[in-house]
Amino acid sequence: MPLSSATEKRVKAWGRVLTKSDHDLSENMADELAKERRQLIQRWGQHPWYWLTAIDPTTTEIVTSGQVDYYPGGRPLILTTDERDDEKPIKHYPNKEYLAHFVDLLVSPAPERRIVLVDKSRQMLFTTTCALVMDWFCRFYQSRRCLLSKTKLDDSVEVARDKIRAPHRRLPDWVKQWSPLPEKPAETLRYTRTSSYIRCVTQNVAEAEGRGGTPSIILIDEAARQFMFKQIMAAVLPSAGRVWAITTPEAGTPGSMAFYSFFEEKSEVVRKD
Repeated sequence: MPLSSATEKRVKAWGRVLTKSDHDLSENMADELAKERRQLIQRWGQHPWYWLTAIDPTTTEIVTSGQVDYYPGGRPLILTTDERDDEKPIKHYPNKEYLAHFVDLLVSPAPERRIVLVDKSRQMLFTTTCALVMDWFCRFYQSRRCLLSKTKLDDSVEVARDKIRAPHRRLPDWVKQWSPLPEKPAETLRYTRTSSYIRCVTQNVAEAEGRGGTPSIILIDEAARQFMFKQIMAAVLPSAGRVWAITTPEAGTPGSMAFYSFFEEKSEVVRKD
């Protein structure tokens, strides 16, 4: 069904949040749908926890690997990958109390919480959560400059691919239209709506970038394994908006010694054994 010029203008003004399948709606229904989705975006932008655990009541199905799952009351917004589950690895982000507290910590405006160090066990979703909260900032805030540091570039690109790009591809079509995220370049995630980006870097580049600019957020993943962790922290602490360093236990390396030195010194620490 062709759209009237008035509806076309409303669709364009709302960043084309209506997908092609929605274009068969009447003008009144299209207006109501756009209004509801606008309210959802406003709600999700208030706090990342609302985004991570959101239900989209305007979309009722998810298609993964050719299989369609129906959700009469609305589909989960964020779908992550559980590498341990061979039968159904695609799952909605878990609504767990410890993760809610962790997200609150990551976005706290308190100056003493600008640096968050996490010594954790495996499979606690902390890397996933940090990556998705960084993604949230880039979707809802203008001109965020974020760095994702791993020892090797391939490793940081893999984190971005699995923890950010994969959930993005599983978003409802209208959300992807509202907040596009191009597939390339692989090492830089550019959010065209907000002019924000996440750059995947190695530890030496993270140190250089920290000295050469002002990162909004830097995520140092498996920090104790990055032998330049001390240099990275020295470079980014004076200027970075937020510094998140997470690691599984490691001993005897320059990175681990520097990490646990910071770990003991800083007043804001999350310890998960």
